Amino acid sequence: MDKIFIGEVSFCQKIRTIEQDGREIKLRNKESEMLKLLCENYPEPVSRRKIEQSIWAGSYVTENTLTQTISNLRNAIDDKKHELILTIPKKGYCLAVEPKMINFDSIKISEKPTSIVKKSTEKLNAKGFSFFTWLIGIGIFLFVFYFTYLFFLIEIRLIFFLCNRKIYLF
Repeated sequence: MDKIFIGEVSFCQKIRTIEQDGREIKLRNKESEMLKLLCENYPEPVSRRKIEQSIWAGSYVTENTLTQTISNLRNAIDDKKHELILTIPKKGYCLAVEPKMINFDSIKISEKPTSIVKKSTEKLNAKGFSFFTWLIGIGIFLFVFYFTYLFFLIEIRLIFFLCNRKIYLF
């Protein structure tokens, strides 16, 4: 899955989401296509005509539709001051920050996850005893210790109770 990082914003075109400050925002299809187009053409501005031909090919588009899509995109990436998506008069729109693309599918993991899990469980084993065997042993020890402690407290209270009573033998 490809991710595009634009400053503090990460954009995943495949699932049409933006992540920023720990929150994920779902984009509409045209907003996603618009952001992809701006990333592909960085640092050159993309004219309104090229946007209309690329995104709304064969459809009638008003100026308001394109402006509203840009506005929605700016709101999604919290660009109220127009610092990420620039409007260049008589030229179009462009990104102010260079987008960095990362393809996570091409990243190879040197070890299989199952071998990592196997190695970690081997570390937990000590002289043939598994982690769970040790856990059960510690649990039994704590259980015995707790009840021995309770029995000791009850016995001490009983002795004090009996010693404080006056016993008349005759």
